[in-house]
Amino acid sequence: MEKPINREDAGRIAHRLTEAKNSLQQGNVFSCLLAFRDVLEKMMTTRMIPSDKKALMDDINDFQTTIAKSRLFRELYGPVTFRDNEIEPTLELMKQLIQIKNEEMTELLHEPEPKHETAESATEAVKGVETPFKTVQILIEKGDHAKAQEMLKDHDDWASVLAETYNNAGIDHRRAGRFDEAVKEFRKALVASPRDEGIYYNMARVYISKEDFQTAAETINEGLKINHD
Repeated sequence: MEKPINREDAGRIAHRLTEAKNSLQQGNVFSCLLAFRDVLEKMMTTRMIPSDKKALMDDINDFQTTIAKSRLFRELYGPVTFRDNEIEPTLELMKQLIQIKNEEMTELLHEPEPKHETAESATEAVKGVETPFKTVQILIEKGDHAKAQEMLKDHDDWASVLAETYNNAGIDHRRAGRFDEAVKEFRKALVASPRDEGIYYNMARVYISKEDFQTAAETINEGLKINHD
């Protein structure tokens, strides 16, 4: 027997689409692409009543037109033509554009890090770093989270890549049983993306694996404060 349709699922997709629109308006194209990718993926897997699906599809078609006309988007990715009511090719395009950006940012992320032994020398090393993105990474690694977050305020694309990189590293450590290392990576991810409830969820799973159930409960409750759904 099929699970009954939950109309709140369509509402969540609409909310994520609004986030994509807001990101584009604010000039955060990479965040827009990430949100729009999520919308398209959920459209392909979520059961909805026909009227909700049509309303969402109409909104998606309108947003595709907005993206195609966006000067900032064209400057970054060139002219793009979307086809109405065809989710799969648009989703594939979003994934390709995100992958291109991830590869660019990952190259910066994995540049050789200057060696330093003390907090004082680390500060001096940060001053000599050529790329601001690399500076943010060093600040996070050295625990200067306030400065890192200040630099990330106007760079959602950097924050997204850093959060994804650290989150993936945390997942790898958890799967390998390196629980303390996993927690450290998830905490770094939260510096870049403090409002990501999924990172709290992943960290709570580590504490469950360690049988530290009280900390697991506290951690998941932090995520629930961000998104009670």
